[in-house]
Amino acid sequence: MDKHLKSLAAKHVDTKFIKLDAENASFFVTKLAVKTLPCVIIFRKRVAVDRLVGFQDLGGKDDFATRTLEVFLIKKGIISEKKNEDDEDDVYDESRRRSVRSSVNHDSDSE
Repeated sequence: MDKHLKSLAAKHVDTKFIKLDAENASFFVTKLAVKTLPCVIIFRKRVAVDRLVGFQDLGGKDDFATRTLEVFLIKKGIISEKKNEDDEDDVYDESRRRSVRSSVNHDSDSE
């Protein structure tokens, strides 16, 4: 689970991912009623709204793909779908390029 969350955290920088070691965070384990590991607790506006316990929602095995976890979190509304950086549809639009000194009005002489 750690490697998948680490990968997703790098990709979804607008979402905060926090990892706690259950052995060293007994207060949080008790407070959040963690009984099974791994346990991913989903917070929205500082309130626990959902959780992923074990691997039950990821195919029941620990060899799931990172994309499986990503889809789960997208469905829960925690992260948003990211477009792959390798997509060929991402063509650079030269007409949208502007320099620091360019004018919004293309007919203007104020450049």
